[in-house]
Amino acid sequence: MRRGTQSGRAEGILTATALCLLLFSAAAAGDIQGPPAQPLLLVGSSAYFPAPDWDVVVPPQVSQAEWSPDGRFVLGVRRQSDVARLFQPGSPGGAISLVLWSQKTRRTKTVWRSAAEQAPIVRFWWLPQGTAAVAEMQQLGSVGAQHASVRTTPSRWLARVDPRRARLQAVARLGVNDPFAVSATGPYAAWFDLRAQVLRIIGGDGWLRRVITLPRPLRQVRLEWAATGDTVLIRGVAVEAQAAAKSSFAVEVRTSKVALLEPVAMPQAAENPSNATLPYRLQRSTVHVAEASLTLRALWLVPTDAGRRSRVLLSANSRWGKLSPAGDAVLYENEGAAIVRSIAKLPAATVVRAFQAAQQHSVESRARRIGLALLMYAQDNDGELPGDADDVRGLLKRYGVPEAASAGLTYTHPGGPLSANPDAAHTELGYLTGPGGRAVIYANGLVKWRDD
Repeated sequence: MRRGTQSGRAEGILTATALCLLLFSAAAAGDIQGPPAQPLLLVGSSAYFPAPDWDVVVPPQVSQAEWSPDGRFVLGVRRQSDVARLFQPGSPGGAISLVLWSQKTRRTKTVWRSAAEQAPIVRFWWLPQGTAAVAEMQQLGSVGAQHASVRTTPSRWLARVDPRRARLQAVARLGVNDPFAVSATGPYAAWFDLRAQVLRIIGGDGWLRRVITLPRPLRQVRLEWAATGDTVLIRGVAVEAQAAAKSSFAVEVRTSKVALLEPVAMPQAAENPSNATLPYRLQRSTVHVAEASLTLRALWLVPTDAGRRSRVLLSANSRWGKLSPAGDAVLYENEGAAIVRSIAKLPAATVVRAFQAAQQHSVESRARRIGLALLMYAQDNDGELPGDADDVRGLLKRYGVPEAASAGLTYTHPGGPLSANPDAAHTELGYLTGPGGRAVIYANGLVKWRDD
Protein backbone atom coordinates (compact mmCIF):
# COMPACT_ATOMS: atom_id res chain seq x y z
CA MET A 1 0.00 0.00 0.00
CA ARG A 2 1.40 3.34 -1.01
CA ARG A 3 0.19 5.93 1.49
CA GLY A 4 -3.34 4.51 1.36
CA THR A 5 -6.13 5.49 -0.98
CA GLN A 6 -6.86 9.11 -1.85
CA SER A 7 -10.08 9.18 0.20
CA GLY A 8 -8.51 7.34 3.12
CA ARG A 9 -5.49 9.63 3.03
CA ALA A 10 -7.65 12.76 2.91
CA GLU A 11 -9.69 11.48 5.85
CA GLY A 12 -6.49 10.73 7.74
CA ILE A 13 -5.14 14.24 7.07
CA LEU A 14 -8.38 15.82 8.30
CA THR A 15 -8.41 13.66 11.42
CA ALA A 16 -4.76 14.42 12.18
CA THR A 17 -5.35 18.13 11.60
CA ALA A 18 -8.37 18.19 13.90
CA LEU A 19 -6.46 16.37 16.65
CA CYS A 20 -3.51 18.76 16.29
CA LEU A 21 -5.86 21.75 16.58
CA LEU A 22 -7.36 20.25 19.74
CA LEU A 23 -3.89 19.64 21.11
CA PHE A 24 -2.74 23.19 20.41
CA SER A 25 -5.92 24.59 21.94
CA ALA A 26 -5.18 22.55 25.04
CA ALA A 27 -1.66 23.97 25.06
CA ALA A 28 -3.03 27.48 24.84
CA ALA A 29 -5.33 26.74 27.76
CA GLY A 30 -2.39 25.55 29.83
CA ASP A 31 -3.48 21.89 29.94
CA ILE A 32 -0.16 20.59 28.55
CA GLN A 33 2.87 20.56 30.79
CA GLY A 34 6.38 20.72 29.35
CA PRO A 35 8.35 22.77 26.85
CA PRO A 36 6.57 24.40 23.90
CA ALA A 37 6.32 22.62 20.55
CA GLN A 38 8.88 23.59 17.90
CA PRO A 39 8.99 22.90 14.14
CA LEU A 40 12.39 21.19 14.50
CA LEU A 41 15.08 20.17 16.97
CA LEU A 42 18.40 21.98 16.95
CA VAL A 43 20.97 19.66 18.52
CA GLY A 44 24.62 20.59 18.15
CA SER A 45 25.45 21.38 14.54
CA SER A 46 22.40 19.55 13.12
CA ALA A 47 18.66 20.14 12.87
CA TYR A 48 16.08 17.32 12.89
CA PHE A 49 12.45 17.49 11.82
CA PRO A 50 9.74 15.03 10.73
CA ALA A 51 9.01 14.86 7.02
CA PRO A 52 5.63 16.29 5.96
CA ASP A 53 4.66 13.03 4.21
CA TRP A 54 4.17 9.55 5.61
CA ASP A 55 3.35 5.93 4.64
CA VAL A 56 0.56 3.76 6.04
CA VAL A 57 2.50 0.51 6.46
CA VAL A 58 -0.12 -1.59 8.30
CA PRO A 59 -3.79 -0.69 7.72
CA PRO A 60 -6.22 -0.78 10.66
CA GLN A 61 -6.39 -2.51 12.97
CA VAL A 62 -2.75 -3.12 13.84
CA SER A 63 -1.98 -5.23 16.92
CA GLN A 64 1.82 -5.45 16.53
CA ALA A 65 4.39 -3.75 14.28
CA GLU A 66 8.19 -3.83 14.48
CA TRP A 67 11.21 -2.56 12.55
CA SER A 68 13.60 -5.08 11.08
CA PRO A 69 17.14 -4.91 12.57
CA ASP A 70 18.43 -3.09 9.45
CA GLY A 71 15.46 -0.72 9.27
CA ARG A 72 14.57 -1.79 5.73
CA PHE A 73 11.28 -3.53 6.58
CA VAL A 74 8.32 -3.28 8.94
CA LEU A 75 6.44 -6.44 9.87
CA GLY A 76 2.97 -6.11 11.33
CA VAL A 77 -0.11 -8.03 12.43
CA ARG A 78 -3.43 -6.75 11.15
CA ARG A 79 -6.78 -7.77 12.58
CA GLN A 80 -9.86 -7.10 10.44
CA SER A 81 -13.35 -7.35 11.87
CA ASP A 82 -16.36 -8.28 9.79
CA VAL A 83 -19.14 -5.74 10.22
CA ALA A 84 -21.63 -8.19 8.74
CA ARG A 85 -21.21 -10.42 11.78
CA LEU A 86 -22.89 -7.76 13.92
CA PHE A 87 -26.09 -8.24 11.91
CA GLN A 88 -25.66 -11.91 10.90
CA PRO A 89 -24.24 -13.95 13.80
CA GLY A 90 -23.52 -16.91 11.52
CA SER A 91 -21.27 -14.97 9.13
CA PRO A 92 -17.44 -15.13 9.24
CA GLY A 93 -15.74 -13.06 11.93
CA GLY A 94 -13.14 -11.20 9.90
CA ALA A 95 -9.50 -12.12 9.35
CA ILE A 96 -6.01 -11.78 10.74
CA SER A 97 -2.99 -11.24 8.50
CA LEU A 98 0.76 -10.81 8.66
CA VAL A 99 1.86 -7.91 6.44
CA LEU A 100 5.30 -6.69 5.37
CA TRP A 101 6.29 -3.15 4.32
CA SER A 102 9.46 -2.48 2.32
CA GLN A 103 11.28 0.83 2.61
CA LYS A 104 12.66 0.37 -0.92
CA THR A 105 9.32 -0.05 -2.67
CA ARG A 106 7.24 1.73 -0.01
CA ARG A 107 4.54 -0.90 -0.46
CA THR A 108 2.84 -3.36 1.87
CA LYS A 109 2.35 -7.04 1.00
CA THR A 110 0.31 -9.68 2.81
CA VAL A 111 2.52 -12.69 3.55
CA TRP A 112 -0.09 -14.70 5.48
CA ARG A 113 -3.80 -14.50 6.13
CA SER A 114 -6.27 -16.58 8.12
CA ALA A 115 -9.93 -16.42 9.02
CA ALA A 116 -10.49 -15.08 12.52
CA GLU A 117 -12.98 -17.87 13.22
CA GLN A 118 -10.01 -20.27 13.29
CA ALA A 119 -8.88 -18.37 16.43
CA PRO A 120 -5.29 -17.71 15.33
CA ILE A 121 -2.88 -16.17 17.79
CA VAL A 122 0.04 -14.48 16.04
CA ARG A 123 3.11 -12.78 17.44
CA PHE A 124 6.52 -12.42 15.90
CA TRP A 125 10.12 -11.38 16.59
CA TRP A 126 12.85 -10.09 14.32
CA LEU A 127 16.11 -11.96 14.88
CA PRO A 128 18.78 -9.39 15.92
CA GLN A 129 21.64 -9.25 13.42
CA GLY A 130 19.71 -11.80 11.36
CA THR A 131 17.97 -11.78 7.99
CA ALA A 132 14.53 -13.07 8.96
CA ALA A 133 11.77 -12.96 11.53
CA VAL A 134 10.13 -15.81 13.39
CA ALA A 135 6.40 -15.97 14.02
CA GLU A 136 4.50 -18.07 16.54
CA MET A 137 0.96 -19.12 15.60
CA GLN A 138 -1.69 -21.06 17.44
CA GLN A 139 -4.65 -21.87 15.26
CA LEU A 140 -7.09 -24.30 13.72
CA GLY A 141 -6.43 -25.16 10.09
CA SER A 142 -3.41 -24.81 7.84
CA VAL A 143 -0.24 -22.75 8.11
CA GLY A 144 0.67 -20.76 4.96
CA ALA A 145 -0.67 -21.17 1.45
CA GLN A 146 2.11 -23.58 0.54
CA HIS A 147 1.10 -25.84 3.43
CA ALA A 148 -2.63 -25.79 2.75
CA SER A 149 -2.75 -29.60 2.86
CA VAL A 150 -1.54 -29.67 6.47
CA ARG A 151 -4.78 -29.69 8.46
CA THR A 152 -4.39 -29.51 12.21
CA THR A 153 -6.32 -29.60 15.43
CA PRO A 154 -5.58 -26.70 17.80
CA SER A 155 -1.84 -26.45 17.39
CA ARG A 156 1.16 -24.22 17.83
CA TRP A 157 3.46 -23.54 14.92
CA LEU A 158 6.73 -21.75 14.42
CA ALA A 159 7.31 -20.12 11.03
CA ARG A 160 9.94 -17.88 9.45
CA VAL A 161 9.30 -14.70 7.49
CA ASP A 162 11.64 -14.03 4.58
CA PRO A 163 11.41 -10.24 4.12
CA ARG A 164 13.22 -10.17 0.78
CA ARG A 165 10.73 -12.56 -0.81
CA ALA A 166 7.75 -11.58 1.38
CA ARG A 167 7.15 -15.25 2.14
CA LEU A 168 6.05 -17.22 5.21
CA GLN A 169 7.50 -20.73 5.63
CA ALA A 170 6.72 -23.28 8.32
CA VAL A 171 9.71 -24.29 10.45
CA ALA A 172 8.37 -26.68 13.07
CA ARG A 173 5.40 -27.63 15.18
CA LEU A 174 5.78 -26.75 18.84
CA GLY A 175 4.21 -28.37 21.86
CA VAL A 176 1.52 -26.34 23.54
CA ASN A 177 3.72 -25.79 26.63
CA ASP A 178 7.15 -25.67 24.95
CA PRO A 179 8.96 -22.51 26.15
CA PHE A 180 10.27 -20.24 23.40
CA ALA A 181 12.64 -17.24 23.63
CA VAL A 182 14.45 -14.91 21.21
CA SER A 183 17.88 -13.47 21.97
CA ALA A 184 17.86 -9.70 22.50
CA THR A 185 21.32 -9.18 20.99
CA GLY A 186 22.34 -12.28 19.04
CA PRO A 187 20.90 -13.81 15.83
CA TYR A 188 19.30 -16.74 17.63
CA ALA A 189 16.04 -18.09 18.98
CA ALA A 190 15.44 -21.27 20.95
CA TRP A 191 12.69 -23.47 22.26
CA PHE A 192 12.76 -26.45 24.57
CA ASP A 193 11.01 -29.51 23.18
CA LEU A 194 9.46 -31.03 26.32
CA ARG A 195 8.40 -34.17 24.52
CA ALA A 196 11.83 -34.95 23.00
CA GLN A 197 13.74 -33.31 25.90
CA VAL A 198 16.04 -31.36 23.58
CA LEU A 199 16.89 -27.70 23.05
CA ARG A 200 16.32 -26.57 19.47
CA ILE A 201 18.21 -23.51 18.14
CA ILE A 202 17.01 -21.22 15.35
CA GLY A 203 19.70 -19.38 13.37
CA GLY A 204 19.68 -15.81 12.08
CA ASP A 205 18.03 -16.95 8.83
CA GLY A 206 15.04 -18.35 10.72
CA TRP A 207 15.80 -22.03 10.09
CA LEU A 208 16.50 -24.76 12.63
CA ARG A 209 20.31 -25.06 13.06
CA ARG A 210 21.11 -27.10 16.20
CA VAL A 211 19.56 -29.70 18.46
CA ILE A 212 21.16 -29.98 21.89
CA THR A 213 20.46 -32.67 24.48
CA LEU A 214 20.66 -31.86 28.21
CA PRO A 215 22.21 -34.22 30.79
CA ARG A 216 18.88 -34.86 32.52
CA PRO A 217 15.19 -34.59 31.63
CA LEU A 218 13.34 -31.48 32.80
CA ARG A 219 9.82 -30.25 33.23
CA GLN A 220 8.40 -26.79 34.03
CA VAL A 221 11.19 -25.33 31.91
CA ARG A 222 11.94 -21.63 31.62
CA LEU A 223 14.26 -20.15 28.96
CA GLU A 224 16.21 -16.88 29.01
CA TRP A 225 19.11 -15.51 27.03
CA ALA A 226 22.28 -14.24 28.66
CA ALA A 227 23.48 -10.70 28.02
CA THR A 228 26.05 -11.99 25.51
CA GLY A 229 23.22 -13.11 23.22
CA ASP A 230 24.78 -16.50 22.41
CA THR A 231 24.09 -18.44 25.62
CA VAL A 232 20.72 -19.92 26.61
CA LEU A 233 19.93 -20.10 30.31
CA ILE A 234 17.61 -22.98 31.17
CA ARG A 235 15.89 -23.55 34.47
CA GLY A 236 13.52 -26.39 35.23
CA VAL A 237 12.65 -29.22 37.54
CA ALA A 238 14.64 -32.40 37.05
CA VAL A 239 12.62 -35.59 37.06
CA GLU A 240 14.52 -37.95 39.38
CA ALA A 241 13.67 -41.24 40.94
CA GLN A 242 13.46 -40.05 44.55
CA ALA A 243 12.37 -36.44 44.36
CA ALA A 244 12.13 -33.53 41.95
CA ALA A 245 14.98 -31.03 42.19
CA LYS A 246 15.50 -27.68 40.53
CA SER A 247 18.21 -27.63 37.88
CA SER A 248 19.78 -24.79 35.87
CA PHE A 249 21.94 -25.08 32.76
CA ALA A 250 23.85 -22.70 30.51
CA VAL A 251 24.04 -23.77 26.85
CA GLU A 252 26.55 -22.04 24.59
CA VAL A 253 24.93 -22.01 21.17
CA ARG A 254 28.06 -21.87 19.02
CA THR A 255 29.79 -24.82 20.66
CA SER A 256 26.74 -26.72 22.01
CA LYS A 257 28.53 -26.84 25.36
CA VAL A 258 26.23 -27.49 28.34
CA ALA A 259 27.24 -26.38 31.84
CA LEU A 260 25.38 -27.08 35.06
CA LEU A 261 24.64 -23.94 37.08
CA GLU A 262 23.80 -23.41 40.70
CA PRO A 263 20.05 -23.02 41.26
CA VAL A 264 20.18 -19.27 41.69
CA ALA A 265 18.18 -16.42 40.18
CA MET A 266 18.43 -16.24 36.42
CA PRO A 267 20.45 -13.26 35.16
CA GLN A 268 18.44 -10.86 33.04
CA ALA A 269 19.13 -10.59 29.34
CA ALA A 270 20.43 -7.25 28.10
CA GLU A 271 18.06 -4.81 26.48
CA ASN A 272 18.63 -4.00 22.85
CA PRO A 273 21.00 -1.02 22.88
CA SER A 274 19.74 0.39 19.56
CA ASN A 275 19.03 4.14 19.43
CA ALA A 276 21.19 4.63 22.54
CA THR A 277 23.54 7.09 20.80
CA LEU A 278 20.91 9.15 18.97
CA PRO A 279 20.61 12.84 19.88
CA TYR A 280 16.84 12.47 20.24
CA ARG A 281 14.25 10.05 21.55
CA LEU A 282 10.48 9.57 21.63
CA GLN A 283 8.29 10.80 24.45
CA ARG A 284 4.57 10.34 25.09
CA SER A 285 2.25 12.60 27.05
CA THR A 286 -1.44 12.29 27.91
CA VAL A 287 -3.62 15.37 27.58
CA HIS A 288 -7.29 15.67 28.51
CA VAL A 289 -9.12 18.23 26.39
CA ALA A 290 -12.07 19.24 28.56
CA GLU A 291 -13.88 21.18 25.82
CA ALA A 292 -14.08 18.11 23.59
CA SER A 293 -14.29 15.48 26.37
CA LEU A 294 -11.35 13.77 24.71
CA THR A 295 -8.08 12.33 25.95
CA LEU A 296 -5.14 12.64 23.54
CA ARG A 297 -1.91 10.64 23.73
CA ALA A 298 0.60 12.89 22.01
CA LEU A 299 3.88 11.54 20.62
CA TRP A 300 6.89 13.90 20.64
CA LEU A 301 10.44 13.92 19.36
CA VAL A 302 12.60 15.30 22.18
CA PRO A 303 16.37 15.76 22.66
CA THR A 304 18.23 13.02 24.52
CA ASP A 305 19.91 15.73 26.58
CA ALA A 306 17.41 16.53 29.33
CA GLY A 307 18.86 20.03 29.61
CA ARG A 308 17.47 21.03 26.19
CA ARG A 309 13.85 22.11 26.56
CA SER A 310 12.31 21.70 23.12
CA ARG A 311 10.19 19.11 21.33
CA VAL A 312 8.56 18.39 17.98
CA LEU A 313 5.05 16.97 17.66
CA LEU A 314 4.93 13.73 15.64
CA SER A 315 1.34 12.66 16.30
CA ALA A 316 -1.48 14.23 18.29
CA ASN A 317 -2.89 10.83 19.25
CA SER A 318 -0.79 7.65 19.24
CA ARG A 319 -0.72 4.56 21.47
CA TRP A 320 2.97 3.80 20.79
CA GLY A 321 5.97 4.83 18.73
CA LYS A 322 9.33 3.28 17.80
CA LEU A 323 12.40 4.81 16.19
CA SER A 324 14.09 2.91 13.37
CA PRO A 325 17.47 1.30 14.18
CA ALA A 326 19.28 4.13 12.37
CA GLY A 327 16.99 6.77 13.88
CA ASP A 328 16.07 8.16 10.44
CA ALA A 329 12.35 7.31 10.70
CA VAL A 330 9.66 6.67 13.30
CA LEU A 331 7.01 3.94 13.31
CA TYR A 332 3.89 4.84 15.28
CA GLU A 333 0.22 4.02 15.64
CA ASN A 334 -2.50 6.47 14.66
CA GLU A 335 -6.23 5.76 14.32
CA GLY A 336 -5.55 2.02 14.40
CA ALA A 337 -2.97 2.06 11.59
CA ALA A 338 0.82 1.77 11.72
CA ILE A 339 2.52 4.73 10.07
CA VAL A 340 6.14 5.37 9.07
CA ARG A 341 7.39 8.95 8.94
CA SER A 342 10.93 9.92 7.98
CA ILE A 343 13.06 12.18 10.16
CA ALA A 344 15.09 14.58 8.05
CA LYS A 345 18.49 15.94 9.04
CA LEU A 346 20.08 19.17 7.86
CA PRO A 347 23.09 21.20 8.99
CA ALA A 348 21.94 23.70 11.59
CA ALA A 349 23.61 26.53 9.64
CA THR A 350 21.50 25.70 6.58
CA VAL A 351 18.32 25.71 8.64
CA VAL A 352 19.24 29.01 10.28
CA ARG A 353 19.87 30.57 6.87
CA ALA A 354 16.55 29.22 5.60
CA PHE A 355 14.70 30.65 8.59
CA GLN A 356 16.43 33.99 8.15
CA ALA A 357 15.52 34.03 4.45
CA ALA A 358 11.89 33.24 5.34
CA GLN A 359 11.85 35.97 7.98
CA GLN A 360 13.43 38.43 5.53
CA HIS A 361 10.77 37.56 2.94
CA SER A 362 8.04 38.12 5.55
CA VAL A 363 9.47 41.53 6.53
CA GLU A 364 9.75 42.58 2.88
CA SER A 365 6.14 41.50 2.25
CA ARG A 366 4.93 43.62 5.19
CA ALA A 367 7.01 46.57 3.95
CA ARG A 368 5.44 46.37 0.46
CA ARG A 369 2.01 46.36 2.04
CA ILE A 370 2.90 49.48 4.05
CA GLY A 371 4.34 51.22 0.98
CA LEU A 372 1.15 50.57 -1.00
CA ALA A 373 -0.98 51.90 1.86
CA LEU A 374 1.10 55.09 2.06
CA LEU A 375 0.63 55.71 -1.68
CA MET A 376 -3.13 55.18 -1.29
CA TYR A 377 -3.14 57.67 1.58
CA ALA A 378 -1.32 60.24 -0.57
CA GLN A 379 -3.78 59.71 -3.42
CA ASP A 380 -6.72 60.39 -1.07
CA ASN A 381 -5.06 63.50 0.44
CA ASP A 382 -4.08 65.59 -2.60
CA GLY A 383 -0.71 63.89 -2.93
CA GLU A 384 0.33 64.67 0.65
CA LEU A 385 2.37 62.11 2.61
CA PRO A 386 2.09 61.93 6.39
CA GLY A 387 4.91 63.42 8.45
CA ASP A 388 7.13 61.66 10.95
CA ALA A 389 5.20 63.37 13.77
CA ASP A 390 1.86 61.90 12.66
CA ASP A 391 0.28 58.68 13.92
CA VAL A 392 1.40 56.75 10.87
CA ARG A 393 0.45 53.32 12.21
CA GLY A 394 -3.05 54.60 12.96
CA LEU A 395 -3.33 55.94 9.41
CA LEU A 396 -2.12 52.64 7.97
CA LYS A 397 -4.74 50.75 9.94
CA ARG A 398 -7.46 52.66 8.04
CA TYR A 399 -5.92 51.41 4.80
CA GLY A 400 -6.03 47.74 5.71
CA VAL A 401 -2.66 47.36 7.43
CA PRO A 402 -3.21 45.89 10.91
CA GLU A 403 -1.02 46.92 13.80
CA ALA A 404 0.71 43.53 13.78
CA ALA A 405 1.83 44.11 10.17
CA SER A 406 3.18 47.58 10.90
CA ALA A 407 4.88 46.60 14.17
CA GLY A 408 8.50 47.75 14.20
CA LEU A 409 7.97 50.40 11.51
CA THR A 410 10.34 53.36 11.62
CA TYR A 411 8.83 56.19 9.56
CA THR A 412 11.50 58.72 8.48
CA HIS A 413 9.82 60.98 5.89
CA PRO A 414 9.11 64.54 7.08
CA GLY A 415 5.85 64.72 5.13
CA GLY A 416 4.66 67.01 2.39
CA PRO A 417 3.59 66.58 -1.22
CA LEU A 418 4.65 63.41 -2.97
CA SER A 419 5.48 65.45 -6.09
CA ALA A 420 8.20 67.22 -4.13
CA ASN A 421 10.25 64.04 -4.45
CA PRO A 422 11.26 63.88 -8.14
CA ASP A 423 13.54 60.90 -7.52
CA ALA A 424 10.92 58.70 -5.82
CA ALA A 425 12.95 55.55 -6.40
CA HIS A 426 15.61 56.88 -4.03
CA THR A 427 13.41 58.75 -1.52
CA GLU A 428 13.04 56.73 1.68
CA LEU A 429 9.76 56.76 3.59
CA GLY A 430 10.82 54.38 6.38
CA TYR A 431 11.90 50.84 7.10
CA LEU A 432 11.14 47.62 8.94
CA THR A 433 13.96 45.82 10.74
CA GLY A 434 14.58 42.13 10.12
CA PRO A 435 17.22 39.45 10.61
CA GLY A 436 20.56 40.95 9.67
CA GLY A 437 19.18 44.06 7.98
CA ARG A 438 16.13 46.15 7.13
CA ALA A 439 13.46 46.43 4.43
CA VAL A 440 13.58 50.04 3.16
CA ILE A 441 10.34 51.54 1.76
CA TYR A 442 10.71 54.07 -1.09
CA ALA A 443 8.34 56.75 -2.32
CA ASN A 444 7.53 54.83 -5.51
CA GLY A 445 6.20 51.92 -3.40
CA LEU A 446 9.16 49.62 -4.02
CA VAL A 447 11.06 47.85 -1.21
CA LYS A 448 14.74 46.99 -1.12
CA TRP A 449 16.66 44.97 1.44
CA ARG A 450 19.66 46.61 3.06
CA ASP A 451 22.09 44.53 5.14
CA ASP A 452 23.29 45.90 8.44
